[in-house]
Amino acid sequence: MLEHAHRLALALDHRLHRQSLIGQRDHFTGLDLADQLGADDVEGAALGGDDEALGQVFAACVTLGLATGVFAVSFGVASVGAGASIAQTCVMSLLAFTGASQFSAISVIGAGGSSVSAFGGAAVLAARNAVYGLAMASHLEGRLASRLVAAQLTIDESTAMAAAQNDEIHRRAAFWITGLTVYFAWN
Repeated sequence: MLEHAHRLALALDHRLHRQSLIGQRDHFTGLDLADQLGADDVEGAALGGDDEALGQVFAACVTLGLATGVFAVSFGVASVGAGASIAQTCVMSLLAFTGASQFSAISVIGAGGSSVSAFGGAAVLAARNAVYGLAMASHLEGRLASRLVAAQLTIDESTAMAAAQNDEIHRRAAFWITGLTVYFAWN
């Protein structure tokens, strides 16, 4: 799966460079990528049309995403230790995909606090993601479906990796690669 994501990111860069010659560089975003890239573009990018900087972005994003998976394991242990079932822990991670909020909520529950208290603290911590969403909105244009997925993936890591990039191509790639890698590693 990660190899496929890397090939798609390389194909996006290859296609955007080609499209920029006719002024259509900003046409490709988010989930539209898979629909807009053909197999020939993926193969062409993988066979030498790749951007070395994009490869470095990919490596950094995947490394960060996989490292975050270690925290996911500790969250799972803490959650089950606080009395949640494995299924409850998994559902929480799938739906409330913001690690600090999840750790906060499970800590309150584990200490004997109410669900309302757990939700309150978690909601305050999660509010920062709204600010990240505002910062990323202009970089993540697209259809409603891709924007909804982007909203779920707008976390500390994806925002930081995107903000560290110098151009739109790498910013979008960093956001999506990091967000998806963290999401899959966390879940």
